Amino acid sequence: MPPALFRNLDLDGSTFRQLNLDHPQVEARILEEMSSGVKVYYDRDWPFTRKFCRFLLAHPELLLHRRVLVAGAGLGMETVVAGRLAERLWINDMAPAALELQQLQLQENGIIGVENLDGSFGDLELPPSVDLVMGCFVVYDQETATAMESLLRHTHDRGVPALLADLDIGGHFSRILDRCDGPVRDIGVGTESLSGGAPIRVVQVG
Repeated sequence: MPPALFRNLDLDGSTFRQLNLDHPQVEARILEEMSSGVKVYYDRDWPFTRKFCRFLLAHPELLLHRRVLVAGAGLGMETVVAGRLAERLWINDMAPAALELQQLQLQENGIIGVENLDGSFGDLELPPSVDLVMGCFVVYDQETATAMESLLRHTHDRGVPALLADLDIGGHFSRILDRCDGPVRDIGVGTESLSGGAPIRVVQVG
């Protein structure tokens, strides 16, 4: 019998439906995209994102009644958590398959009417009604750091806050925040990563 396309994921008393990344249908779609030259970073269930999911569930006020754009959404469950809590949701990614598969995951969780915004988050034109931008571990090299600086300039110009979680690999994330125009407030600092590496840092910008 083939594995199920979805499985239950329990997070602090809340049950979600998570896409099975080992399912042949999902693997085939990811491999197809990789063969076309797209850089794929969404083909793993990163433990870090689970920690951020739990953080969001413990602080629902950060997302309740918000119209949220998730930058670099991939297949992360934090996008589903945001969809459960927020008033409205947009998802962004450079990988078309990530958006396609994330839509399936959202729909499996009863979250519909979510709009895709493809391309680099550094080039995004924010929808007029977005009032919060969220990103989880989307800064990991110079290219993504440059894109995030561009996104934060856009959010600052629009007066839209950003909620960001990162491991600060290579110090890129910290350097962005040091140069940021808007106020930066740490709201979750020092949570140890499951790999024993850099601690998780959660910040509000703007």
